[in-house]
Order: sequence, then structure tokens, then C-alpha cells
Amino acid sequence: MPLVDSILNLAGFELEDISGLNPVVLKLRYTGFVQCIHCSGTSLRIKDTFYRWIRHESFGFRSVYLYLEAHKYRCLSCGKYFNSRFPGILPSKRSTEAFRKEVFYKHLDGISQKMVSAKKRYQTDLKSVTPQ
Repeated sequence: MPLVDSILNLAGFELEDISGLNPVVLKLRYTGFVQCIHCSGTSLRIKDTFYRWIRHESFGFRSVYLYLEAHKYRCLSCGKYFNSRFPGILPSKRSTEAFRKEVFYKHLDGISQKMVSAKKRYQTDLKSVTPQ
């Protein structure tokens, strides 16, 4: 198992850069298999590239954000458009399943939702730590 998979606990990603102390920003690129979500076709054309900010489970007391390179695809088989889907991140979510599980277990230990939210909220301008 590659070291990046054991650190991230997410398979299929390539680590490009690490920056920041708190929050830690990991710039990633997905290198796994991509297929059409409508017809399961594999002949795809990249129409656009964009980046997503995703919350990830903490390293100790330091917040972690994933800066993911994502694509908008057009399937050449069925002609439909769709955006990248990543393992461990549900569609339309801004956090990984590992982060959601971390928040769940903290709340399960008796910490109120308000306190978990206050501790997990990190007031920072993420544009100041954006990888180049």
C-alpha cells in the first residue's frame, strides 16, 4: 500500500503538494478509473477542469483540507455530461466520509452538536493557503 493511501485513508489519489500548518492543505489529483455514471461507458472527453475544497479527518488537533482537481466529462457513448466522482466523498458533499465519521463519534461521546461545530469550524481565509 502506498504511503499516501495510508495517510489519507482514500485510495486512488496522487499527492502533489502539502502546505500550511493549521489548516493542513493537501493538493491531490485522482488517478483512479473513471467511467460514465449514466451508461458506464469509458470513452470520455474532458470538457473542463476545476478544483474542490473538501474537509478531511484531522491530524491530531490540526484541520485538514483536500484541494482536489476535478473534471467535467462528456461521455462519447451517450452524449451526457457529468462531474468527477471520488471514492470516499459522496456527491454534493464538501467533506469526506472519514470526516463525517469523526464528527459522528465525537457527538456520540456526549459532546453536543453545537460544541462539535464550534470546535471543527476553523475561521480562515482558504485563499491565503491555496496551493499554486
